Amino acid sequence: MSIHKRRIMEAARELGITVTDLQETWHMDALRLTWGGRTELICNEGLGFSDLSHHAYMIARNKYATKQMLKELGIPVPEGMVFDRVDAMRPAVASLMEDYSPVVCKPLDAAEGDSILMNITDLDTVLRHAETVLENYESVLVEQQVDGDDLRIHVIDGRPEAVCRRIPAQVTGDGAATLAQLIEKELVRVRRDNPENDITLDEQVDQLISRQGVVMTDVIEHGRTIQLKTIANMSQGARAVDITDTMHPDYGLWTKAIADRLGLTFYSVDVLTTDHTAPPANHAVVLEINGEAAWLHHTFSDGKQHPYPHRFLKRLFQME
Repeated sequence: MSIHKRRIMEAARELGITVTDLQETWHMDALRLTWGGRTELICNEGLGFSDLSHHAYMIARNKYATKQMLKELGIPVPEGMVFDRVDAMRPAVASLMEDYSPVVCKPLDAAEGDSILMNITDLDTVLRHAETVLENYESVLVEQQVDGDDLRIHVIDGRPEAVCRRIPAQVTGDGAATLAQLIEKELVRVRRDNPENDITLDEQVDQLISRQGVVMTDVIEHGRTIQLKTIANMSQGARAVDITDTMHPDYGLWTKAIADRLGLTFYSVDVLTTDHTAPPANHAVVLEINGEAAWLHHTFSDGKQHPYPHRFLKRLFQME
């Protein structure tokens, strides 16, 4: 059972909501929740619910469709292009890279940071990675890379409910432990917070470590930080730092506009910003919208935690 599903069940019982796990009888991942004469189904590991319409789910799942909708709302997004064949990419991507470099190459509809390659400045590298992506996905997205802090904003009724800055996986030396030992210690923290998360030591990690001039057997000096990932994804070992109370209020204008356009009660939006305390119009871009949004990190984020499953259920059943 996923940890999101388990936390929903625990919170529901604490709130006096009757919970029926339909996994065995329906042969699908679904919970039936009943309270006050109302019944709701929660599916897909506790992340899918009745207020998420099919059309909102499909738009949010397609990163390019999301970008076009956001442009219509006047919300800034990175520039990019979509392809389904590598042989059609070279001239278009070359033109894009004349205006925007480095770029990011990733699947159009993937989740959890799968198959994303960042900091690409070479056209042939884009094409090679696109070929790899298209072995498993129908389409590939190449887009402008925007620098800044990676934010996850969880929204209820159009209002930011919980916001965190996601810091890519890294370790800090203590002057005694090797890099391998520091990574193993960090893995304990990552899996403690969510057993489904990990830090996969793949070729990209090896290259990133090598560029920092260290190897796994090196003792890392006290205070030195070694970057392990460039992608700030919780499933890949990122750390969440809560910034809800310092977000500029204009982000609420964006989240309300998105909620109204897609008819969403609960969702999250991923943002890159150079200053989350400043008005977002000149300091931020939206990367994507998540209709089925993982929220667990808000329950263990540094600085402040949020009882998100309780708030979600209270709003779902209109308890307040």
